[in-house]
Amino acid sequence: MMVRTGIIRRLAQQFCFLALSIGFVCSAAAQPQSSSVPRWEIYARCAAAYQANWQLRQAARTRDMSDMIREQSEDFKNKAMNFYQSDLNVPPTEARQHLDDYLRANLDEFIVMERAGTLESYIDQCPAD
Repeated sequence: MMVRTGIIRRLAQQFCFLALSIGFVCSAAAQPQSSSVPRWEIYARCAAAYQANWQLRQAARTRDMSDMIREQSEDFKNKAMNFYQSDLNVPPTEARQHLDDYLRANLDEFIVMERAGTLESYIDQCPAD
């Protein structure tokens, strides 16, 4: 009986370690912030995340809540544009065009995340400022 208890305990420990490792890897993959990613891209990805959230849930929300989500997306987009403009020293029109193109090209990724139920955890990691 002692051998069986020891085996069960070791299996339980290994399972817990595996579960924690998987959780760590998954949460690290969902992080929008990284030291190797430019600031403008962090904010642009958050803008796209909020945009996907707004597009797919606006029918289920009150108008005020839906407007707040859309405004949050615009805030992140504007911050991304300002970072892009200052970091790359480009005119505002070029920065806006680049951000519009970036959002169009990456929106589907966040729509997939929304449908998979993982977008909220991504949004939770977006910068608060």
